[in-house]
Amino acid sequence: SRLMQSSPLEIVDGERSVVLISGSDLIKAVTNVLHLSRSIDIFHVEDRHHAYLSQLCPTVTVKPATVTKMDPVNKLLHLSSGAVVEYEKLCVCCGASPKVLYAGHPHVLYIRDTESVLHFQSRIANASRIIIVGNGGIATEMVYEITGVEVVWAVKDSWFTAAFIDPGAAEFFRPELSKSKAAKPAVTKRKKYTVDNLQISEVSAVGSGSSKGLMGGALGPDWLDCLDLRPNLSKEKQQKSQPQEDWKQAPQQQQTYHQNYKQQNEDTQPEQKDNNQKDHQEQSQKRQQQNDDSQEILQNPPQHQKHGDSKEQQQQLVHEHEQRLEQQQNEEQQEQQQLRRVHLETKVEVVALHSPEQMKTAPDLQQRVETQLFGGNGEKEWSVFVELSNGKIFGCDFVVSATGVTPNTTLLRESAEFEYHRDGGVSVGEDMQTTVPGVYAAGDVCSPSWPCPPHWQQMRLWTQARQMGSYAAKCMWASVTQQEIYQDFCFELFTHATRFFGHKVVMLGLYNGQKLDGKYDILLRMTRGVEYIKVVMKEGKMQGALLIGETDLEETFENLILNQMDLSSYGEDLLDPDVDIEDYFD
Repeated sequence: SRLMQSSPLEIVDGERSVVLISGSDLIKAVTNVLHLSRSIDIFHVEDRHHAYLSQLCPTVTVKPATVTKMDPVNKLLHLSSGAVVEYEKLCVCCGASPKVLYAGHPHVLYIRDTESVLHFQSRIANASRIIIVGNGGIATEMVYEITGVEVVWAVKDSWFTAAFIDPGAAEFFRPELSKSKAAKPAVTKRKKYTVDNLQISEVSAVGSGSSKGLMGGALGPDWLDCLDLRPNLSKEKQQKSQPQEDWKQAPQQQQTYHQNYKQQNEDTQPEQKDNNQKDHQEQSQKRQQQNDDSQEILQNPPQHQKHGDSKEQQQQLVHEHEQRLEQQQNEEQQEQQQLRRVHLETKVEVVALHSPEQMKTAPDLQQRVETQLFGGNGEKEWSVFVELSNGKIFGCDFVVSATGVTPNTTLLRESAEFEYHRDGGVSVGEDMQTTVPGVYAAGDVCSPSWPCPPHWQQMRLWTQARQMGSYAAKCMWASVTQQEIYQDFCFELFTHATRFFGHKVVMLGLYNGQKLDGKYDILLRMTRGVEYIKVVMKEGKMQGALLIGETDLEETFENLILNQMDLSSYGEDLLDPDVDIEDYFD
């Protein structure tokens, strides 16, 4: 929320000074905002030097430092630079930290900020297989984007991406797990800003907490767009991806992952999982035949070439053959890099991590190692072995922990008697103010304590952090100027737009029947590979909707949920593809 909170505050009150305290020289900038409806936005988030904000908002001063002590009684902040900042109103936007499996383990990574992404990118370059643990947005995006590497996806639910979608939507997406990824143009990174006097050392997956090497807050919704997550196939695949020394110094402050599920064993692989691999094998066989034909021509040239051609012509033939082979190898490598190999394990959690040395001395564990995944790699010397609650053990180069986040409230707990929500966030009222006068909070660090509207819930997403930061700025301005403002409209209806497996996804209201205690009806329309539309109805009124694909129904359904119009008379015709529902309810 660093930028989202400061910029609106400068806009609503261009005369008062605003100080932004950031843990690094980089801040988050929201760009390319596209309004899909009254409450649904799609946008990009970029890392930019803090000078960008100072130019955009002249009354804003950025102090690259961390807060070491907060004194709410005297309204003072003590910074790591030694400076002391006095404030009239304070908004805490320090986000959340990832829950990390076996925090500090050299072969366990997490994805949360720019630094951790760079570390992950360096490790996957030489990886053959990774295990992704988690069932939320980041895990889903990684599974889709990673190609050329074997991926074992371990989820605790009965279906994948359960944090956002229902089992039906998971079945809609399931074919994507075995498809090759469409080739993209050369990776084009978004504009990067050079940071003077900021030396980025070799990245560590668990930050040291100091500003040196720190590259910003949580990732934006488009964090994968500028990354190439394919392995470097030109290098020796058996080379182990060595952890960096910073791992050995990793703090143990992240919350560990709990094992609460009983052993369950379920075969969840789709029947079509080998279709793409068969196509790849057929293409390889064709190339092999072409190669054999070329070798035959080279070894047994036509008679006129044997007796009449010059030595130069023979060399030219060899050169052309070598070029053809090189081209074929390049094409095979590109196809290999685009190949997606995903093995799904459901209803499981990680119960233990074993080193190669431990495995060698434990025959009972060796017998449970899965050695026939994707038809190979059974003899590879893996860096770590992961034991799941269903008894299976998988070897891999490293593990990605993507099991959610917890609010960063350490500084608050050390500073004053704040009240906290049961989910760990600091409680805020309808004006985003905490129980400590003059201290506000926004984004992942806070939790609303007021009775929330029936169609809204907090899910700690970038869209909500942006909305909360903007509204908190208005509330602070209203308090200082003694003005009255109404609660922001964003709290009336939960909305979120994203992309899963290459498809546009829009979530509206109680899209999975949240808060309805199972007492609701569902209307469903699905066209395989094209669209998935689910509408949640209760007593004839629309309570939520999940829209996958280019449906163009988000604005219409948003209005139907907000207006609570009785739709009983329409029944299943509400999703009739032959009815232009947008015009009907316009």
